Amino acid sequence: MTDLQTLRTALSTGDPAQDVVDRSRQRLQKRIHGRPAKRIWVPVGIGMTVTATAAAVAIRTPSPAARPSSAPRLGPASTPKR
Repeated sequence: MTDLQTLRTALSTGDPAQDVVDRSRQRLQKRIHGRPAKRIWVPVGIGMTVTATAAAVAIRTPSPAARPSSAPRLGPASTPKR
């Protein structure tokens, strides 16, 4: 048998066996009705929100060294009169 005859024999076979059809159908149905898609964006979104909040708090809150502890208070009572 030549390669062409082997190829013709392989390609000329009729329909696939019923068990192959059933197995393919079951795999397709499992794929359709299977578990939902992975929800990777929910944890990513939560992580980005937490990071942005922490950065905003860090920028907004002055460090203890930046706060004047003994600076005089300015207001109507402490302003010099002319």
